[in-house]
Amino acid sequence: MPNLIEPISIVIVGGWNPAILQPSWLMRHVFDVPEGETEEVQMAFSPVPGAPPRFTVHELTFVASDDRLMLQINEPSDDNLNLMESKGLRIVEKLPHTPIRAIGQNFLFQIENPSAATLDVFDVRDNLYDRVEYQELASTSIVSSLALDDSVLNLTRTFLDGVVRVKLNFHVETGSVADSKTALTSKLLNHWQIATQVAESYE
Repeated sequence: MPNLIEPISIVIVGGWNPAILQPSWLMRHVFDVPEGETEEVQMAFSPVPGAPPRFTVHELTFVASDDRLMLQINEPSDDNLNLMESKGLRIVEKLPHTPIRAIGQNFLFQIENPSAATLDVFDVRDNLYDRVEYQELASTSIVSSLALDDSVLNLTRTFLDGVVRVKLNFHVETGSVADSKTALTSKLLNHWQIATQVAESYE
């Protein structure tokens, strides 16, 4: 199994109000914690000026900015994937007037010891190398977009420093609340299965 090298994420692109998406609101309206009760929330602040804080509840991290809401998990269990997708859907349902333009689900894998067949995929030398003077080939990337039944899979495969990285973005354009709700209903587990199958094919 290839290594996941960053958290799995759902990114909901739109016009958000980060002042609403605070731990107290999330607890009450997304996690159904009764008023007066509390849950443990971990907060982390970026050293980058202006970067939004991160809130983590039950293995699920929220990062809200003006133009996007990102949900992340580190451990890709079925329970965690279902939790992330269901809470993203819950937020969309609770804030139906938020203009949402697109939703993406993201996975990034690294293959430490790629096979010879995989390395052949990146042998894309052409006459460009005859026209440009260079000291060494720094990296090679292959980018594809595949139309699936429920999304567009933007697939980037990169060979760098002896390892292969496979980045998968399942992208959906959304023009309505109904589109957003559909994109956040029973999709993530299937996309995780597709992502792992694609990444494993490069081992």
